[in-house]
Amino acid sequence: MSNIIDEPAIAHSIFSDKDLATHISSIYNLSVTNCQLVKPLVSTTYEVSTSENKYILRIYPHCHSTPFISSELDALLSIHQNGLNVSIPLPSSNGRYIVPIMAPEGQRQMVLFSFAEGIPLSREKNEIYFREFGRLVGSIHTVFDGQTVSLSRPLLDKAVLIQEPLEHISKLYLRYVDELQFLNKVAESITFQLETLSRKNLHYGFCHGDLNSFNVHVNQKGLLTLFDFEYCGLGWHAYDLATFTNTETSVHTDLFLQGYQDVRPLTDEEKHFIPIFQIVQKIWMLGAGARVMHTMGTFMFTERLLKSTLDNIRNYQELLE
Repeated sequence: MSNIIDEPAIAHSIFSDKDLATHISSIYNLSVTNCQLVKPLVSTTYEVSTSENKYILRIYPHCHSTPFISSELDALLSIHQNGLNVSIPLPSSNGRYIVPIMAPEGQRQMVLFSFAEGIPLSREKNEIYFREFGRLVGSIHTVFDGQTVSLSRPLLDKAVLIQEPLEHISKLYLRYVDELQFLNKVAESITFQLETLSRKNLHYGFCHGDLNSFNVHVNQKGLLTLFDFEYCGLGWHAYDLATFTNTETSVHTDLFLQGYQDVRPLTDEEKHFIPIFQIVQKIWMLGAGARVMHTMGTFMFTERLLKSTLDNIRNYQELLE
């Protein structure tokens, strides 16, 4: 009788970078000199190099459908066609943007993107670029004004941003009864306020979904390029802004919002709701991590993380009263 376990199911695989380099060379008609794993998170990200250029290869998780991914790529191409700097998908030699790739857990989808040259905005010492970034985001938000936008992915609404993350957080932190009770009360208060809003006073449309200062690069000429639209969708623009202001200093936040309003003035309601949406984003981030703990593990999701998140939320509590 053998003691070897017979092929248990695979939750999330990571491909050999050397083997991928061979396939990329063939599929995209490139002479790949190096393929290096960058991030093995929800999607697996590689940096691909030739003698002349760099690219980013993303392999989406098995659960992401082709229409879901196509929505992101179509939005990127529309933004690019309007003259705005974003990392765009590149077609394979047969013209396809999405290339299927078989994995032990099932079929996944692969996309090659243009490389955003430069350094992250988070490392940029010249603060003028934070205002420039605000202008870029404002311009992206206006691209789809007046259009009927249909994306084959869930709306960035209270279900996706609050309710579903709370379900995952509750499963992960099951024994922290008092903390979960507090979090649920906060969620109830925010949900009540959101239900009273009109889309007229709180602009609704295409959102990047993760506007942190690591997701935009500044090159040597001062040109900004935004990338990583994996969490994009239709939602409140004020929420999108909060995904940036949530982790930035007050100086950087003010510059960013000044730049944004150079393009799109904010309503009083939007100004009021940006810090409230910062709470929403903290809940979403904790829930997003809890959702993928079966592939990332639980080592990061400590009691300290939960309590520090709740302490941050308490700093905004007066907004919910």
